[in-house]
Amino acid sequence: MYRDTHTNSTERYEYIDIAKGLCMLAVVWGHLMLAGASNRLAYAFHIQAFFFLSGMLFRQEKHKSLLCFAKHRAKTLLLPYAAFSLVTWTYWALRCTLLHIEVRSYWKPLAQTVLAQGSAGFLVHNVALWFVTCLFVVETLYYFLCKLPPWATALMCALCGGVGYWMVQPHSFFDFKLLPWSIEAAMTGVVFYGAGNLFVRKFPLSVLYTAVLRRKGIGAALAGAAAVLLLLLGPGNGHVTIAQGSLGDCLFLFYLNGLLGVAAVLLFSVLLSDSLSLSQGILTKPVAWLSWIGKNSFYAMAIHIPVMVDVVWIFSHFTQQGMDALRTSWRFTFPEFLLILLLTSLWIWALGRARRYFKSRRFL
Repeated sequence: MYRDTHTNSTERYEYIDIAKGLCMLAVVWGHLMLAGASNRLAYAFHIQAFFFLSGMLFRQEKHKSLLCFAKHRAKTLLLPYAAFSLVTWTYWALRCTLLHIEVRSYWKPLAQTVLAQGSAGFLVHNVALWFVTCLFVVETLYYFLCKLPPWATALMCALCGGVGYWMVQPHSFFDFKLLPWSIEAAMTGVVFYGAGNLFVRKFPLSVLYTAVLRRKGIGAALAGAAAVLLLLLGPGNGHVTIAQGSLGDCLFLFYLNGLLGVAAVLLFSVLLSDSLSLSQGILTKPVAWLSWIGKNSFYAMAIHIPVMVDVVWIFSHFTQQGMDALRTSWRFTFPEFLLILLLTSLWIWALGRARRYFKSRRFL
């Protein structure tokens, strides 16, 4: 449930889950399609938007102290991270052994679970997991920053962004992109996380929802304008990968594209959430699925990379095509994308059933 600071009531706003679902689609596409404008477009906003949405849900008052907060997030982020890293590493090691795939070391990627760095070829068994520990660092840092007056919080977040930009530049004395838990990426992530939290302090979840639905035409126009600007500007900023310390060719465009993506995703999500109130409609089921993916975005993030590797291997086996064609051509990547979403959804569903079963037996 999401606590609304405006009414101080607890209610789940479907548009937040839909927004997470849309961002998850961009994450999967960006990891699959390795070239072209669509890849650059996905990377132009998806991780920034995830940080922003997470910041919108941050509530410092729920935790009496940093220790309570750290314990809670360790249970909800770090323990699942460690579990998924171990399971997916085991699957990766078995897969490489059975398919006779040459690897330099089986044990090094497992040891890198502790380092949890998203760059320099770490976490080869499931690189998307870098975001989980990075988010923990961002939230821990913001726990202190949010206690300041809003203007001071904004200033400190901006300073963190400046430090993060400096850290990812080439340095002769140290490579900051080797820091554990993607600390250098967290310094950039806290800018969007803080922006999301400061935004929702000014415009609580219920206020944003009501305002957009009250003026649907204006909301749709703003969402469309933000999306068009993102389509025009996003691919033009070059290669952007926060995990690898690449913020593109222009720092201003990096932040602008991230905010344009946030605006488009949030506004479209509010408008799409209205379709869930209809008993029937062409958008009802797809939007309900997006909301479900958003609710389970952690599982989708943790599962889709191993699924993607298998899907690409299956396509390679049956089409006799090389990786360049399979991951750079729409003719192959689009059906692969759909199959990845289907299989990832099935895994999430199966894990949910298993979790409910063990919980009912009081194992969890």
